[in-house]
Amino acid sequence: MDEGSVSIVIPAFDGNAQDVISELKGQSINCTDYVVIKGTAPAARARNLGAKKMRGKYLIFIDDDTKFNSPKVLEDVIKTLKSRGDQDAVTITWQLTPHSNWLQRRLWKDPLFTFSRNGQDAQISWKECDAACFAIRSDWFDALGGYDEELTSGEDCDLGYRITKKGGKIHTLPYYWTEHNPPRTIGGSIKKTFWYEKGNAQMARKNPEANYRINLDHPWKAVLYIFLRTVAFLPLVFLKVNYRQRWPSFSFRPIKSFFSYMGAWAYTREWLFPSNMQKTRVNTVRMASKTKR
Repeated sequence: MDEGSVSIVIPAFDGNAQDVISELKGQSINCTDYVVIKGTAPAARARNLGAKKMRGKYLIFIDDDTKFNSPKVLEDVIKTLKSRGDQDAVTITWQLTPHSNWLQRRLWKDPLFTFSRNGQDAQISWKECDAACFAIRSDWFDALGGYDEELTSGEDCDLGYRITKKGGKIHTLPYYWTEHNPPRTIGGSIKKTFWYEKGNAQMARKNPEANYRINLDHPWKAVLYIFLRTVAFLPLVFLKVNYRQRWPSFSFRPIKSFFSYMGAWAYTREWLFPSNMQKTRVNTVRMASKTKR
């Protein structure tokens, strides 16, 4: 393997990337061509800035808190990327750390990622694209325009969607994963939930044709959505619903239901009162629509 053709980008807002650098040293390939982007937000901007600094044929984006379950992860990621189409990408899914507390296990355990690891097919949906460990050809990343820096969060799914929209595929290696350590407190989890849902709303507004989430482009839709989520709050305490299940299943999940309900409010708020950067995008779309008429 031509290891010199692999460049690694690590966004680290506080500049503390020693742990992930130690992880790179433990990998089976030489991971010395890396850059740490400090003090830059959002993460999408940090990743784009890092990509511009690197010269490798292949790019790997790794979060500053990433831990691998095997020393062969990055070697096999690059091997997979080389064996796939020029417009494809490889992402590694995650699981909670072994030391997760009760809140993390109840709130942040995501069945989508469990499904990906246990499945036989390494091709996954763009909705499961994860920037914690993501590999792509440099020229293809440049052609796509990189990550969207106007998105609060969800820029990884947005890039995955643009890849598949252009005919590419997203792959994962089911036997590898990274450890993820979400907020350990109620306050931190609330903040993270609002951050995620704000980005989800922006992603849905940007790509309405993707059917990523419900479209709330009119106030009456927002009111109806919140009404239905309020009515469904109590039933969802006792029912587990996701798009991979044909029918709901019984599951007592009061914490998950409560945070999901709060997320619905955050999602709706971003639709009704978009952030500054998103206001510019919304106004631009509206002006373009009027011009076409």
